[in-house]
Amino acid sequence: MKPLRVILPVVLVGVVVLLVLSRLSRGAEADALRVEREALRREAVERGAVARGLSGPAGVEEAQAVVRWWLDAVAALRNRHPGAAAAEAPAPSKARQPEKASAEAAYRAYAAERLDALRAGYAPLLSAADQGLRLDVLAIGPGEHPDTHERALRLDFALWGAPRRLERDAQGARAAVRVVVPVAFRQLAFRFLDAAGKTYGEMTGSGEPYLVMKDPERLSPELPPGVVLGTWWVEPFPREAARVELAVGVQVQGLTSAALTPAFRWEVPVREDWKLRPGETFRAETREVAPEAAPAR
Repeated sequence: MKPLRVILPVVLVGVVVLLVLSRLSRGAEADALRVEREALRREAVERGAVARGLSGPAGVEEAQAVVRWWLDAVAALRNRHPGAAAAEAPAPSKARQPEKASAEAAYRAYAAERLDALRAGYAPLLSAADQGLRLDVLAIGPGEHPDTHERALRLDFALWGAPRRLERDAQGARAAVRVVVPVAFRQLAFRFLDAAGKTYGEMTGSGEPYLVMKDPERLSPELPPGVVLGTWWVEPFPREAARVELAVGVQVQGLTSAALTPAFRWEVPVREDWKLRPGETFRAETREVAPEAAPAR
């Protein structure tokens, strides 16, 4: 019994030492992951500078290269620190009201969906740049509206270049830090042209997306920084529409009263699956086009 009384404390001390060393090692790995990820985010914002200023195919190629580089870099970072990356989990919702907790869960699911879409390939359907910002319409397609459960059109987008700043709200000895992205979507407008090129109808809204993540890396550390991701839901287009003019108005507020007001416009053919089904009625504004005056002789 005496040898056991001597050995047992030694074993217990050894176990405690191993546990402490293991915890310190995990903490050091988690710290290294955070430091490297922050450096990676800063580099991503700098690499995206060219993509933010380019329109056309060159801008699309640059944005694709940045997204591809980011996803590869994040995967390499995860492989360098597998333990810390595996231990990361979404923080539980602090919302006490069921509605707020449900909304946060919906945003986390949306963030996971957007990340899967980026991994599948960044291929914008429409792209334009103005005043140092870039707007990519990633996809347009039919779907079921989450609220009305009616058939609608879903437009997914990515806005590059919106600034962000940290605001600290002092609360006694502690200060709460929140990320502010001073961007507002002012207008989303459609003008429909018939086969003759004449205006058939219009559909204009405030532009506020149904869902928007202005600081997406808060919900998923693997989403690229400096890119606002969001989704609009709109009514399907009239069957008479052959082409559509799409316009998006954005406002980015500076520290003073100054603001950027970039405008993005496209004109594209209307696909069949963007239209109402036969027999359905277009409920937005239609316009009677006056016949063109005969040329003077």
